[in-house]
Amino acid sequence: MAQTIKNPFSEAKSLHTLSSLPYLILEMPNNDDHFSASHNQLKLEHRDLLEHLKDKSPDYYYEKVLIPSGRTLKNFIQ
Repeated sequence: MAQTIKNPFSEAKSLHTLSSLPYLILEMPNNDDHFSASHNQLKLEHRDLLEHLKDKSPDYYYEKVLIPSGRTLKNFIQ
């Protein structure tokens, strides 16, 4: 069954609602506005990294892509 994707731009029915357009763009799934190739070991840009990872295992991602920071989930939550 195909998933229906809502078009967020259909909500802009007047000039007044256009002020929310930047927010609608930034809240889109898989937005790469803060992505930096320096944040992965392979130094790949967003699209290239996703393409590279499409046939890789989760172990590959954890071992070859993520950059160890020494932080834990507890650090993140606090």
